[in-house]
Amino acid sequence: MNSSDFGQLLIFHSIVQENSISGAAKKLEIAIPSVSKALKNLENKIGMPLFLRTTRKLQLTETGMTLWQETQLPLEQLQQIWQKLDEQYHEPSGTIRITLSQVHFDLIFKP
Repeated sequence: MNSSDFGQLLIFHSIVQENSISGAAKKLEIAIPSVSKALKNLENKIGMPLFLRTTRKLQLTETGMTLWQETQLPLEQLQQIWQKLDEQYHEPSGTIRITLSQVHFDLIFKP
């Protein structure tokens, strides 16, 4: 799996959760055509449609339902790992050194 496959899978999951391409685009903060293209690329890669589309509704196909069910837990686990790593390494840590005059030290930091 390469990074574009992973991105397409995330977009697919967003479409399922929002039950619309435009809703997924809004949630992911990307353009609607980009979401449509990612879905189309994923469907081409799999070789089967993932949704039955009408003008008003999206419905998962059997293949789409299988993909959703089989990838839901692994994607949730990956997202939790990314979040944990993000929290762990984005919190400030270490020694802070401040250079200031004696007057500022006496007025601000000493009290």
